[in-house]
Amino acid sequence: MKIKSLLPAAAAAAALLVSGCGYEVLPLKPPQLEKAPAALPLKVGVMAKNAGFDWSGVGMTNSGMDAYRNGVYSDVFKALDDAPDVLVQTLKDSGLFAQVDKVNDLGFAGTDRGGHDILIDAEIRGKYVQDPGQTGKAMITGFLMFLPGPFITYDDSYQFSADVTLYDADGRLLHKYSDSAETESHAMLFSANKPSTLQAGIAAASKALAVKIASDVLADRDGYEKQASGLARTAKHAGVAPPAESARAAEVATATAAAAGTLASAA
Repeated sequence: MKIKSLLPAAAAAAALLVSGCGYEVLPLKPPQLEKAPAALPLKVGVMAKNAGFDWSGVGMTNSGMDAYRNGVYSDVFKALDDAPDVLVQTLKDSGLFAQVDKVNDLGFAGTDRGGHDILIDAEIRGKYVQDPGQTGKAMITGFLMFLPGPFITYDDSYQFSADVTLYDADGRLLHKYSDSAETESHAMLFSANKPSTLQAGIAAASKALAVKIASDVLADRDGYEKQASGLARTAKHAGVAPPAESARAAEVATATAAAAGTLASAA
């Protein structure tokens, strides 16, 4: 009888614990990537890199968190390290340019081996800000035997910013953009500061920033269209095929050479 009488209390406690394990990540301004109506015949090389990430929270320091890079927070740091790739992929997904590549350096005046028409230099920075009321909320929840658990959330902030500079193949400045994005995670007691929560918040914020940067570039489509037209005119006067045509010609030449090799082998 005593065990049965404890069952309702145990069930209630379990419900409180379970309800305190959830989390959600909500972008402050959910970004939507608009796609270009058609791709411009331009090859773009993107050198994107992380320029630093700061941790602001109880018991959190930059050096202290870095010590866990290969440990329990490895997935969190992977989300951080992926931020440059997220930007490159989002520029690809925008459909503005015919080709977007990730490059390790900026090659100007013919030193770029990829033959890119536009080179992009992007520096990405980030910051995590822990809920300033976390300690007080945890103390109140514990003092009241976890009863407030389902009604208290720990609201952390994830902030990303980027400085993006676009150059032509000769190193002349085309455009400069600076933008930022912020995402919040609303976690229950047992999900606050957990690796899965941090990873989700960082991934959402880096994606939000990438969409905003891609949208900034897309808004200047007319300028890049003039760039493509100018390159086409220059190539025509020089007797060289425009970028899109030369790329197609290279594909045809490769296919023709392969077919000729097959026929020669058969003979």
